This record gives sequence, C-alpha cells and structure tokens, in this order.
Amino acid sequence: SRLSKGFRTDLVTRQRPQLATIFVRALQVAVAAPAAAPTNKLLRSRFISFVHRMVECLGPALLPYLPSALEVLLSTQADVQDLSDLVVLVNQLLSRFREALGGLLEVLLPPLVVRVHAALGPDWDWSGKLATPSAMRSGTDGAAVTVEDARERGELQRVYYLLLSAVTSAGMSTALLKVPPAALEAAVLGLTRGAATHVDPNVRRTCLQVFSRLVGDWCSSPAPASGASGAAVASTAPASGGGPPAGGEVVPGFRRYAMERLGEEACIVGLLRPAAGGGGPGPGATTGPSAVFLDTRDAAVLHLLGDAAGALKLIYAKCGEEFPAHLVGAVLPAVGLASAAQQQLIYLIREGEAKELRDYLRALVAQAQQAQQQQQQQQQGVAAGGR
Repeated sequence: SRLSKGFRTDLVTRQRPQLATIFVRALQVAVAAPAAAPTNKLLRSRFISFVHRMVECLGPALLPYLPSALEVLLSTQADVQDLSDLVVLVNQLLSRFREALGGLLEVLLPPLVVRVHAALGPDWDWSGKLATPSAMRSGTDGAAVTVEDARERGELQRVYYLLLSAVTSAGMSTALLKVPPAALEAAVLGLTRGAATHVDPNVRRTCLQVFSRLVGDWCSSPAPASGASGAAVASTAPASGGGPPAGGEVVPGFRRYAMERLGEEACIVGLLRPAAGGGGPGPGATTGPSAVFLDTRDAAVLHLLGDAAGALKLIYAKCGEEFPAHLVGAVLPAVGLASAAQQQLIYLIREGEAKELRDYLRALVAQAQQAQQQQQQQQQGVAAGGR
C-alpha cells in the first residue's frame, strides 16, 4: 500500500505494465487475509487501505478483481465500523468508475443495504440527535445506546446516505430495484426521515437530492394540466434514460408516496413545523419540543431550502394538480398557514422560479420560528407565574 503511492495510474498501466502485474498479484494474495483472520480488525483495515490505493494506482485495470475483494469484506463484516469502512470504499469505487461498476453494484447493493439497516436497527433515530456531541456528553454507561455505539451508527448513517447519493447521481437508481422490497421500503423511509428531521442541513440536502433523483427516475410526468408551466415540466425530466412511460411509475404507488413523504413531510412539515415530527410515524420520528428549527441565516440552510424548492416543483411536474390539491386540502392548513400564504406558495410551486420559491420558503420558516419562540416564551411566563 505504501509502495504504491509512488506510482501513477498511467505509469503502472501503460508505461510499465509489469508493475500492474505485480500489484495485481499482491491484491490476489491479500484477498485471503481478511477471510483467514476475520476478527483481526487491524488486518482488515490494512486490506481496505490497500484496495483504496489500488483504485488510484491501477484504475480500470482493478475492475476484474473487485468482486472477490468486496465479497470477502462483506462476508467478514463484524460490526458497525467494519460496515462503515466498506461503504466508504464502495463510495470511492462509484466516484471513480461510475457506470463501469453497474453489474457489480446490482449484486453488491442488495445485501449491503440490508446489512446497513440491520446494523442501525428498527429503532434508530434518523434525526441524528443521538450522534450529536451534546447527546454524547449526556450519555451514561447504562444507556441503551452507548456513546461510542451512537457515534458509529451516526457515521454509518451519513456514509450510507452518501452511498445512495453516489448510486443515484451515477444514473444507476435501477440497482436499488434489486434490493428486497422490505429493505427498499426501509431505505426510502430512512431518506424521508433524514430529509425531514436531521439536525445537519447538509445531511438533509443529501437526502432531498437522492429522493428527488428517485422521483425523477421512477415517475414520469402526466400531461400538463391547465395553468401548469410547460417550461417547469420540461425542466424536470428524468436525468437518466430508461424511465417509465408517460404517466407511469417504475415502483407502483411511488408518485403518491413522493407527494406525501417528500413534498409534505420533508419540504413542508419538516421545515415549518419540526416539533410536529417528520418522516412519518413510528420509531425514529422526531417529535416534541426538542425538535429545533434550522437557522435561516446559515448558508447551508439556504442551500437546503433551494433543494426543497426544486423538489416541490419536481413533484408538481410529476403529479400535476393532484399535488397542490393535496397541499391545500390537508397539509398547509395543518401547519397553520394563512389562506393568502397558501395561495402564494401554491402559485410559486406552479409557476414561480425556483429561487422565488426558495426565498418564500425562507420567509415562512423564519415566521414559523418567530411564532414558536413567542409561544415558548408565553408558556415559560405562565409556568413562572404559577410558582
């Protein structure tokens, strides 16, 4: 691994191909090491570092030898940290090889997704609060989720989101269709909860972007409804080919799911009423006064609101007038928006520019935050007066 740092890909594969032969032989021998000593974490770590280096050293010449390397790492994975290391490696491979990794990814991704959700567990808090420094400081030895366990699982959640981002940005979202239905449902639900509740706006952005790509790839647009912006519909066509026919869905029911989970929970409820929770009911939903608003002065939050605006317009392009009807009928009144504010938001979703919609969302979030702060102050005043 250290020796390979002195060799460029061009030198090894084109100018001195005999060097590539030497490194390939070393890799073939090294693959046996994790299998021979599956509990030796140092040996496993060294092997992963070696594969990382071979990506940069051998380039595409490494591809034929990746299946055996990844298989041994997946089969000898013992804990959450081992799994995180493997996911990071797969992220690097996707970043470097993209479509060339397609066949291997379809085989590797299903068991990898299943392992990730098994490691996080059904009760994992997708908001990321358990993995924050403040939560770790308050941890005790007798806690169900220890400080170190929460840190490792929180890191696994982050790199897992990056894996899903790498898969979808490379135009290989069809690989997710190979994942068992229960695990795929858990993956999409994990994205929803991350997009709606995570304490880090950058993590929320990643989830929103992944979810939006899935909507673009798995749902086709209906015929433009009256009053819809043709330019907006055209601009949100799927980025990758091979999508469903007009008005169709790759995953049955996904259009409705996108309206209720991405549009409603992540882009509306998660931004305007975080104390009400996001990501749907059940374990891992963030509820109660501990849910906090995002700081609208933060540049990362502004980028998040831009992604939310883009997602809302994408869903409108895919769902047509059914989406505004859903928002006006069930969602916007529940978050306390006045009638005029509802009309303006719907108008911007239909016909406004994404930047205008982003700025309006920013204003709504700031207003909601101010209203909640005033309510908390009133409650504190009442409590103090009762003493």
